[in-house]
Amino acid sequence: MKPIDKKNKLKTIIIISTILLIISLIFQLSVGSYAMSMCDIINGIFNYNLLYNSSYLVHQIFGETMCSWIGISPLNTSLLSTQSLIIWNIRIPRFIVGACVGINLACSGCIFQAITKNEMASPYLLGISQGSGLSILIILMVFPALYNFIPLLAMIGGIFAFLLIYLIAWNHGTSPIRLILAGIIIGTIATALQGALFYFANDLLLIQNAMTWTTRITYRIIMVTS
Repeated sequence: MKPIDKKNKLKTIIIISTILLIISLIFQLSVGSYAMSMCDIINGIFNYNLLYNSSYLVHQIFGETMCSWIGISPLNTSLLSTQSLIIWNIRIPRFIVGACVGINLACSGCIFQAITKNEMASPYLLGISQGSGLSILIILMVFPALYNFIPLLAMIGGIFAFLLIYLIAWNHGTSPIRLILAGIIIGTIATALQGALFYFANDLLLIQNAMTWTTRITYRIIMVTS
């Protein structure tokens, strides 16, 4: 009976999670500075000029910049309704990014819990997220020319933080407790350095941009179509 119970429990979790994901999608599409009813959402998603025109679909999937590289003519948005433009250019991309971030956080949490054999372990507890945040601040304040490479460099910063944590925790082998303690040390140092960088920053726009990256805000995630 136990294997069956586990399978049923897993199915229940998947069904509930899927329902919650759909509810959050509907909420994300309807709430905002431009309020929409359910009819507006349906008409905006299933806009005839969008779904049955391959040029619109290509622009929506790949973006204006990549289409210009390929040689596809610019997108004419005059035939699209305001609801379609808001839904496909702002709210759906924001939802997709948020969902992908949530999936990655869940996977990383599972990996760290398996490594440390601790159900409380996470990238935040081990200091890896703080290391990524510190690398982002350094790029924004010291190397602004590398702005377009922030996601890649933030990942490298997280990897470097993990290697440093592993090096500190190593003593003829390592253990979950030493990893957690080393992670707390690195996380505290990285957080303190972030605070120092914020303190010496004079550009308010730079501080807002850094906060957007380090606090995982998705309100700026849009599809560039102009």
